[in-house]
Amino acid sequence: LTDTFLPNLYAFASDGHPSYMGSNKGLAKLLNDSTSNNLFIQHCMSHKLQLAASHSFMNVDSVKDKIDDIVTTIFTFYSNKSFKRKQSLIKTAEQLGNSFYAMSRLYSTRWAAAHFQAFMSLYKNYAAILLNMDEISKSKDFAQDVQSKAQGLRKIMIDGKFFTTFIFIVDVLHVLKSYSLKFQ
Repeated sequence: LTDTFLPNLYAFASDGHPSYMGSNKGLAKLLNDSTSNNLFIQHCMSHKLQLAASHSFMNVDSVKDKIDDIVTTIFTFYSNKSFKRKQSLIKTAEQLGNSFYAMSRLYSTRWAAAHFQAFMSLYKNYAAILLNMDEISKSKDFAQDVQSKAQGLRKIMIDGKFFTTFIFIVDVLHVLKSYSLKFQ
């Protein structure tokens, strides 16, 4: 492997973690010392973009964390052990003449493109979710705790501050997604 791999190694890219990029014992340094080529060493641009985006929201009263938590809670409300709720949402979307868009879980380690997909599916389902949560909160087919949860989530979703912040983040993620995909 070393006879084939090392002579053909010209570049190294990683997520920037010190174990990879460390100047003394990082993998990039060890590889560079092991080959006769002068390695081009690069911190992954998509990862840098993701770090910059994450850090840019840190000092804004954890706005993005709060929005992420709500988006995750809505995803969980319809997906986590709840076939009945998800089916009722699909039925509501159909009654509105809308398509249902599968919702995605948010992962903090994912790129902007995955975050954008999760936010966009929620955005496309927004009207159906609002109506469905209203129906669930009034339906005797669902347990009282589920009715209360639906009512609480709906109240958050119809709040103007939440909605404008949510839309702003969708717009920002749309831009970041394009750059992230180009960098990948």
